Amino acid sequence: MADEDEIEKLLAEVNQMNQAGSAKPPAKKKGEVAGKGDDDDSGVSRIGWMLIAGVGSGIIGFLIGWLVFFIPMTAWSGAIGAAIGGAITALISGPPKWLE
Repeated sequence: MADEDEIEKLLAEVNQMNQAGSAKPPAKKKGEVAGKGDDDDSGVSRIGWMLIAGVGSGIIGFLIGWLVFFIPMTAWSGAIGAAIGGAITALISGPPKWLE
């Protein structure tokens, strides 16, 4: 079995590593009101991301509907369906972390 001194050394080492990597500010608690300087507008909002994804999906849906003309659907129905699906998916999932 491990000696108690070894366990204490390991715990101290783990605490030291955790303290060195904790340069991030603490996360806000649920229901906490943002302070004056906490407003970060550098990212894309959820609604903005929904609009971007809806328009992008609609364009791609239109192109696929236009290119695959032998499927019994119009390009516009593909565009509308893709735009609605992309917008709903983006609204639920939110913007990706790399975009924020």
